[in-house]
Amino acid sequence: MSIFVNIASYKDPETIPTILDCYNKAKFKQDIHFGVLLQEDENYSDLKLLDNKIKINFLRYDWRDSRGACWARHTIQKLLFDNEDYYLQIDSHHRFCEHWDEILIEGITELKHKYQSPIIGGYCPGYKPNSSKLEDRPMKIVSFPEFTDLGDLMFRPQIIKNHRDLQNQNTNFIPARFLSGHFIFAENSFVKECPYDPLLYFRGEELSLSARAYTSGYDFFHPTRCIIWHEYIRASQTKHWNDHTENNGFFISSNIRSNRAKMRVRQLLGMEKQKISFEKYGLGNKRDLHEYELYAGLNFANLLVHKNAYNVNNELPDPYLMSEKEWNEGMLKKYNIEFNIGKEYIEKLLQSNIENFGLFCYDEADKLLYRKDLKRHSLKYINKKTLKIIGAMEKEPKKISILTFEKNNILPKHKIQPTKVYQE
Repeated sequence: MSIFVNIASYKDPETIPTILDCYNKAKFKQDIHFGVLLQEDENYSDLKLLDNKIKINFLRYDWRDSRGACWARHTIQKLLFDNEDYYLQIDSHHRFCEHWDEILIEGITELKHKYQSPIIGGYCPGYKPNSSKLEDRPMKIVSFPEFTDLGDLMFRPQIIKNHRDLQNQNTNFIPARFLSGHFIFAENSFVKECPYDPLLYFRGEELSLSARAYTSGYDFFHPTRCIIWHEYIRASQTKHWNDHTENNGFFISSNIRSNRAKMRVRQLLGMEKQKISFEKYGLGNKRDLHEYELYAGLNFANLLVHKNAYNVNNELPDPYLMSEKEWNEGMLKKYNIEFNIGKEYIEKLLQSNIENFGLFCYDEADKLLYRKDLKRHSLKYINKKTLKIIGAMEKEPKKISILTFEKNNILPKHKIQPTKVYQE
């Protein structure tokens, strides 16, 4: 049972450690075939660290010729994938559990007793390159509470809160709404039926791929145990969008690629009138797009998110095909909330060692309705008088609090009463 591993790498020092960990932790090492696209400069020499027993093919591009992650993943599929039995897509910065390959193959086999075309994946728990600690925090994907005006919808990881109970019950996988770009495991038909769209860039990649796969008859699942870990922050790493700018002399900048890709996603998902032919990069023909909306909890035409997809309190059920009534009634509404944070409190925050802070909105019974996480540098943009946030929530918020986070400490809440609340 061969596995093709798709790795797109952009100036990433973790690429070779990722390949080595993936290979060394596999049970059936001889069955792992790597397809790696490197976007580096001509002096890149880390390849000499690889064991010559590893079955691996490289595509090497100068980083200046790169067109982004989706183009890279598409190119690997087109030029290196050789119809292996299984397909694993990851980033170039991961760690693995022992015998990850056996676990994933057995998982697909288990799921195929009930589902014709299962996909295992999601957002992985994080790791740090210089640490051997790998936390047991399996994740699922939930959405942010609202689309942007450009039709973007960001996803975020959320811990599967009852994962140990599920493991004790031998529940190895739970249904998922969305696919992750950095962890996809499926049979080889996925590459043929849902090939990566090379004209996408970054934002919109996962949402469009999820809709395409679901309408092509695929069902998504998150593992309830940790199989793969992902490096998230990478603060010191150069990203494609940092390099490919007008200031750096790129005629087609990252912003241009991103805006074109977002328009393509909006047209694919019916947010605006379709003017292009997607050909093999379009939606599938086994389910319609509205069925995916009912399942995922999204309304593409009106840019609305259902409370089940946001799930801010981590207490709502796994995804299922909702009725039209439940789907309509559960959509979040946008509220404008004005409040006074207090000049003295802002000064106190500026003098503290906080790394980030969060704004939390509650109803009258202290149920959390909405949260917005901000980094420390956002403090300098905060008006010291009246502030306004616009957030999508189930109901009108009655209370606000600010929670601040130091390196290893959560500070007491700062409570605020809204001065004005109105629905858009």
